Amino acid sequence: MSIDTLPTDPGVSRRTRDQRSQRAIAGWLATRMRAGARARRQGARDDPAPDPPTPRTHDSLGAFVAEDPRRELRNELELGDFWLADGFPPAAWRAAWLPSTGELYMQRIGGVAPAGRVTVVARFADEAVLAARLAGWEDVAGTDGSVHWLLERLGLDDSHLPATAAAGDA
Repeated sequence: MSIDTLPTDPGVSRRTRDQRSQRAIAGWLATRMRAGARARRQGARDDPAPDPPTPRTHDSLGAFVAEDPRRELRNELELGDFWLADGFPPAAWRAAWLPSTGELYMQRIGGVAPAGRVTVVARFADEAVLAARLAGWEDVAGTDGSVHWLLERLGLDDSHLPATAAAGDA
C-alpha cells in the first residue's frame, strides 16, 4: 500500500497519516539495513575470500600478524608442529588455522630462525570444512614426508612448499 492509497479516516489528519507512513517506512528501512549488515557480517565470517592463486609469504610471524588485526594467534587452531619433508635431516613446518580470517598458514621451523617465513596456503570458511579436508592429520603429522600429504589435501603440489628464511631453500 503506497502513501497515496492509505485509507482516509475523517478523524485522522493528513499530517498524522504522513507521520505514520514515515515511521512505517523508517522502520522497514531500519529492518532492511540491520538484515543487510547481519548478512555482510555473516558473509565475511563464513565466506572468506577465495584461495589466492599462489600462496602468499610473509617475512616473519610478526609481520604476518601485524598486517591484519584479525590475526590473533591466541585463537589459532594448531594443526601440528612437525610437518616433515623427505631427507635427513628433514625440513619441518608448523601449520595453524586462524578462525577470524579463515587462513591456514605454515611456518618453517628448525634450521632457520624461530621467526621463519610464514605462508598462507589455504582459506577455509569454518572449522567443519577444515576438519573434513584434513581428516586424519593427527596420524600423519610428524611422519616422514607428511608435508606432502598436507599439501596434497590442500590441492597444492611441492612447488608450493612454504619459503624459508633463505629464498629457494624450501
